[in-house]
Amino acid sequence: MSMMTRNRFRLLLLCSLLAAAMSLSARFYWPSWYADKPANAGAFAGAHPIFALAALILTLLGVLTGAAGLSMFRRWGRPMALCATVATFACIPLCALRTSNPIEAMLSDVAILLWGMTLALAYWGPCKSAFEAGSDVEAKTAPMTPLASLVPPPAADPADAIHFAGTLSRKAFARLQHALLPWWARPQMYFVYLLVYEIALNDLLGRLWRRPLEALIESLPLLGLVLLVLSIVYLLQRFQYRKALAMMGALSGTLTPEAVEWRTQMASSTFSWDKFIRVRKVDEMLLLHYHRRCALFFAPHFFDSDAAWRAFAALAERQVVPKARASG
Repeated sequence: MSMMTRNRFRLLLLCSLLAAAMSLSARFYWPSWYADKPANAGAFAGAHPIFALAALILTLLGVLTGAAGLSMFRRWGRPMALCATVATFACIPLCALRTSNPIEAMLSDVAILLWGMTLALAYWGPCKSAFEAGSDVEAKTAPMTPLASLVPPPAADPADAIHFAGTLSRKAFARLQHALLPWWARPQMYFVYLLVYEIALNDLLGRLWRRPLEALIESLPLLGLVLLVLSIVYLLQRFQYRKALAMMGALSGTLTPEAVEWRTQMASSTFSWDKFIRVRKVDEMLLLHYHRRCALFFAPHFFDSDAAWRAFAALAERQVVPKARASG
């Protein structure tokens, strides 16, 4: 199964969880809608409160655990998610009559449909083989012959060539992703979007002015939604790092005044310096951009010595920055 298929499956699962969380929080966003409606009898009417709370917590934990297993393509992810789904539907007859607003009902239906689609794909779709293998790291499958080994060895390097080799840490990989994303797609912008949503549609400032304590309590589901989104983003970054490491392996290459040779365990490419449009420093890394959102990345520990790192930085500044300034 290709990486694109895995990412689409995870995106489908993420949309299902987000729709469910937004459906649960929609009840708190429009409390005035229920003012003239019949009062809810409450979930698990007639049941002991401890039983109702325990059933709710166990069902929620089962769904979240199953979703985590599905996102990691673990063997136990499918049966856990299926059991949590059956348990959720088994609890529905125990629930009493309740009123829901149209937005809440719509989001609930979307969440259920998307969750059913993920289960169907996990059992019968192209994702089935990944769950049977029990891991999301494609390197555990049959190893591929590196393309670099099929290419004849390069000629002797010139005396002024700079060699590099190494791998990025997970923290540096996350920082690299953050640097290459547009500002509006970065995870911290979720706070801004949700805050604008609350202010524009739910009169957050007015509610804070009139009833500050009640407004804060009503905003707790919003905080839970933010935490859920950030947790999923963190897990996705972990999975993407592991897959990138499995595909690329250790990076290596050679830098000369004429070109940059970039090698992974699967391929080897050569970039002439005139292909790069920008040199960018991100923390301790240097990025050589050949597109606005694409770049080769270099870290100090890729080089044998600090002198080699400084020589590379000087070479990059000399070869790319004057051309970029001239074109600007």
